[in-house]
Amino acid sequence: MEIFSLKVCFSLITFLTVVLGLLINVAENRLPAFVSQLYRYGKFSYKGSERYWTLRVPKSWFRHFYFFGSIYATLVFAVIVCLYLNYVAAPPAYLVYVLDIVDSHRKSNVSSAAVFVASFLLMIQCWRRCYETIFVSVFSPGKMDVGHYLLGLIHYFGAVTAIAVEAPGFSNQGNSNISLRLNDLSLFQYAAMTAFLWAWIVQYDCTCILANLRKNLKGDVVTVKHKIPQDRMFNLVSSPHMFCEIVMYVCLTFILWGNTTFPFILMWVLANQVETAMLSHWWYRSQFPNYPKSRRALVPFLL
Repeated sequence: MEIFSLKVCFSLITFLTVVLGLLINVAENRLPAFVSQLYRYGKFSYKGSERYWTLRVPKSWFRHFYFFGSIYATLVFAVIVCLYLNYVAAPPAYLVYVLDIVDSHRKSNVSSAAVFVASFLLMIQCWRRCYETIFVSVFSPGKMDVGHYLLGLIHYFGAVTAIAVEAPGFSNQGNSNISLRLNDLSLFQYAAMTAFLWAWIVQYDCTCILANLRKNLKGDVVTVKHKIPQDRMFNLVSSPHMFCEIVMYVCLTFILWGNTTFPFILMWVLANQVETAMLSHWWYRSQFPNYPKSRRALVPFLL
């Protein structure tokens, strides 16, 4: 029985993100203070004197939803491998139950190879981000409202589930061919895989650059203050790690071409990353008078 449609859920999240983001951008001084307080977090969190009580958690809790995403993505990938290599005849009942909750009339429109590759790529992305938040990133004492925290959990649940919900062998309609043949992938899908891995590597490099701003040459944390990041893609945009995030989800969408659920995940990622990158860019420009004027917010040479 379908009670939690991923398409409806992420459409609503995207709509609210876009509308509230536009209001914050153009008319924040006319909005109730609690709207800014709920929407903003981290270095560009609400700094006004009028505060409303909301449940706030440390920004370092980002690692929780990366850990959740890593475990969930690994479990789903393991099921995919076992199913497509004929170690099991069907997905476990608990996973079928979850998929029935989000889409009880699902059907498969993608190949087993595309599902295998996309689920693997998303899994290694989750694990790399989990590793970064534990061993690389240096978090400031900043906080975020619990809504941002819950959105992170919803995102990774949704992204992983969106791959499985229309996968061969997991759907209850359509293509039942679950044989794994990597030659089913097109050159376009291989190109998307290559672009994903490029963005994956560059995003890790960006995380290291940001972390090193707060460390000495020995790797010891010496400050939690914000500084102007320099070098490589930071010379072009303020948030290259967010640009890479968008690239990776665009690539996953192309790899899963035909999947009608994953584009809703992509829309949310686009809305969230664009707005966050713009707020971050404006914050840097307001805090550092010597901030490079040629540096864009998100997309090199364009935005």
